[in-house]
Amino acid sequence: MEFNFNNTYVFIFFIYGLAFFSMGISALQQNATTGSKLNIAIHIKYLGCFGVIHGIMEWVVMIRIALMDTTGRLYLLILAIFLNAISFVFLLIFGIKLIESRGKYYRIFEKIPYILLALWIVAFIATFTTSKNNFIYYLIIDDIAARYFIGFPGGMVTAWALVRNARELLNLPIKNVVRKYYALAIPFATYGVLAGLVVEKRSFFPANIINKELFKSLFGFPVELGRALSALAITILFISIIDLIKWESNEIMTKLSKQNIISDERKKLGQELHDVVIQNLFATGLHIENIIESVEVEQQVKDLLLVKENLNYTIEQVRGFIKEFSSKSDSIEGLYIKLQDMIVKYESITGISIKLNFEISDIIINDISALKLTQLYYIVQEAVSNSIKHSDASIIEISITPKAKQIIALIKDNGKGFDVDKVFSENCYGLITMKERAISISSKLIINSSSRGTEVILNIPRGANLL
Repeated sequence: MEFNFNNTYVFIFFIYGLAFFSMGISALQQNATTGSKLNIAIHIKYLGCFGVIHGIMEWVVMIRIALMDTTGRLYLLILAIFLNAISFVFLLIFGIKLIESRGKYYRIFEKIPYILLALWIVAFIATFTTSKNNFIYYLIIDDIAARYFIGFPGGMVTAWALVRNARELLNLPIKNVVRKYYALAIPFATYGVLAGLVVEKRSFFPANIINKELFKSLFGFPVELGRALSALAITILFISIIDLIKWESNEIMTKLSKQNIISDERKKLGQELHDVVIQNLFATGLHIENIIESVEVEQQVKDLLLVKENLNYTIEQVRGFIKEFSSKSDSIEGLYIKLQDMIVKYESITGISIKLNFEISDIIINDISALKLTQLYYIVQEAVSNSIKHSDASIIEISITPKAKQIIALIKDNGKGFDVDKVFSENCYGLITMKERAISISSKLIINSSSRGTEVILNIPRGANLL
């Protein structure tokens, strides 16, 4: 095989591929980070797959440009078009996963990349069986279709998802990283346009208007260079965003350190209860025995005074312990543990399947008070209890998720439902209590019920300055 590496495009595609391949490897390495609650960390593997496959695809194109053999160039073209479509699918999946909506149409939305890929593969295979006379022409049509229907949406959805995620991170002490989220959305949107809309010129719309020839005549350089520059910008900004995941890891370590301190404090409390309180009570018991056995009134009075003194001292010690440890507010982790305990208890008693989707943590949500957490727990507990008692449900789902300005708790069952207005008019104590608890923390409680089941939705506003 003969190669010609003097072509300028060879260098462009080498840089182009290297940028995406490097980003993909970095993303896949970060995927090994466990326990993260950040959307970008949870779904980063899809971006990693996009980067690696797309980088390899660009290198395949680079080799094809340098290769002199016609047959080899055709095989490389087929491979490049196929890899390009697959990589775009991963980009679109990443964008959709990053949105992570809880709407009723989101599950359908999640299936779109796979449906588009299946349709594209059918068209791609059809090219091999029905287009022998104009094979390369229809291969290019397949490539354009992948760019229009998968690549362009992938870039735009990812850009939009990054903006949404940036808004949800505004309350964290990492403003510079949030700004990089916004900045990263720009090259992704740019790349979506350059790689998804600017294609080979063809007779159909919009390829007859928006194409590589028009781009070069307007800007004076090939669109491949614009794509390569976008790829470099994406890679540089993405690697800087990894600081967010590192920050979260540091926060986890800090939190573990605090937990160890709390554990040590509890051990200290146990020791002090043993060394001070129990010993004083033991001494008091001995004095009482002396009173019982003593026949001298003077000695009995003396022992009673000692008993009183010991009891007063013990009471003061216990008050001190209570004051010290009650000052520690409930945490999100504490809420999670209490919900898990509640689920285990109810499942063991009733046999009903109770599922918990808990997506908040002390690291991501640092602006919700102990009072809100307490009321949230009791509202969830009451909703689950009502479902068990009255709905004849076989499945109960609890979901607690963070949004930019609120925490959303959803308790859902597949029971027989009830007439919400009627039950409220009958002054049902449980529902009224739930509503009062929600009002006490400036939150909104919504109850929807039908023959297909019941939904209890609690919207809790975020903000350290709130209750």
